[in-house]
Amino acid sequence: LDANIISAEYLGWDHHRQLLSAIEPALSDIFGAGKGLDTLFTQLGPLADKLVILVYGEFGRQLVANGDNGIDHGTGNSMLVIGKQVQGGVYGELFPEAEVSENRFADTSADIEGLTSFKQVIGALCERLSSGSGEAVVPGWGGTDLEAGVDLTKLFG
Repeated sequence: LDANIISAEYLGWDHHRQLLSAIEPALSDIFGAGKGLDTLFTQLGPLADKLVILVYGEFGRQLVANGDNGIDHGTGNSMLVIGKQVQGGVYGELFPEAEVSENRFADTSADIEGLTSFKQVIGALCERLSSGSGEAVVPGWGGTDLEAGVDLTKLFG
């Protein structure tokens, strides 16, 4: 492969009511032994040491079930950065106290606030690959939301 960035799409994550029946098999398909990422890393051999994978969706979910017993689209989201070079851990507060301590579970449209833009993470990854490339790939990324105290330069050892 002669590319610095490759994008792939795996559809079918807009699940609403099918959290258990739809999401668990899809996660196994991606992360399971002998499946998606495991096969990719095995087939790449030593090249896998240079590979960095970013997994995220274009929208998050709300806190509680809505009228159809599903969880509707929301703002807050999570991202996975995978690779041998990645310094693991949680970047930001996983469940901010303000999000869970307020009486928000009675509100069927309670949204999780996104404190760091996905553009920040993509920009930081681009900068790691090639200094100055973040702006070309994600214009304006440096001016997007970044949770206080989060240092994305520590994503890599």
